[in-house]
Amino acid sequence: MVGISIAAGNSRVLAAIDSPNCTYQIAPGKFPFRGDPTTRTREPTDIGIVTQGFVGLEDASAVPGIDVSKWQDATDFVFLKACAKLATNANAPHDGRHPQPPFVYVRMTAGEDPDHELEYSTHWANARHENLFVGPYHYLDIIDAKSSASKLSADEFSKLLKANLDSADKQARVFIDRFSRLLTLDPAVDVASGDLGKPYLPIVLDLSDRPQAKYSDDDTIRIGSIYGAAACRWIAHVRSDPSFEGQPVMIFTTAYIYKDYHLDSAPCNLREGKVWISQHTVDGERQDRDPDSSAREAARQLCVDAAGNSLCLFQQYTSYGGFALFRENAALDLDRFFGTEADLQGLLQHAKHPERWEVK
Repeated sequence: MVGISIAAGNSRVLAAIDSPNCTYQIAPGKFPFRGDPTTRTREPTDIGIVTQGFVGLEDASAVPGIDVSKWQDATDFVFLKACAKLATNANAPHDGRHPQPPFVYVRMTAGEDPDHELEYSTHWANARHENLFVGPYHYLDIIDAKSSASKLSADEFSKLLKANLDSADKQARVFIDRFSRLLTLDPAVDVASGDLGKPYLPIVLDLSDRPQAKYSDDDTIRIGSIYGAAACRWIAHVRSDPSFEGQPVMIFTTAYIYKDYHLDSAPCNLREGKVWISQHTVDGERQDRDPDSSAREAARQLCVDAAGNSLCLFQQYTSYGGFALFRENAALDLDRFFGTEADLQGLLQHAKHPERWEVK
């Protein structure tokens, strides 16, 4: 693909053969907004600003990125990279605040069924081919109660807890097996001795499931203790595996999921490995500047610890980054990392014990 940078007033546009135009935009800005963020549904929904390119921050460094799963099978990684580099073009001087080469998070697995996610290898290979920062994530599926959780007997609650802990172990095993085998495909010439594959961004556990969403707040609070326990079980299982021992595991979630399910009361510190927040502000800004004061306060509770330290390293700010897709009007999640490319590179992890995954 051939890209051409075109100066157009204060905007910066990338025109590409057989691809849509890309315009680099700055937040806060005025954008069309699609979707209702208050809808109570169990399934994640596509919401956010409709952009024509990555959205940078006016007064802070941010590396742009995307996250992909089987739903983004039409992602154009070549154009994605070209669009992210737009601000470093000779016609758009780089001043330290504009986008760097992007990162991509790829969903490896979702739930217990390995066949639920089948685009992972293509996405991973495409990102690697473009020399992008790339990382893996898993969607944690929670086994929900068939009725109102607040009405479960102690025995029913205990059985549901056990079912979810067992499921978390199974989900962790599926993730470990898939990700480890994928890393064995990295060219040996690029892999250091003793490492399993090339380095990657930290493993992420996606806490987007909304069990009991159609019921009351009391129901979400009660199922929340199971939710937190299952998340901790998954993280512990992955971190105890010899190939990934001791590695940080970030959580991906919304401020309201963390708050409504009381995940701060989980049996482990879910924020220990840092946080990737999904917060789709109407003006493209970062989560701590959300125009909605209640959303801003919920984000603060998730992103700031008792000592005042910022825990949110990444933000997903919209589901409508369709500029980097071959297919029109499809959804694509846009993200940003708060920091520089060097900061992002400092997060890279190395899996170990390649001999465990050698084909006998």
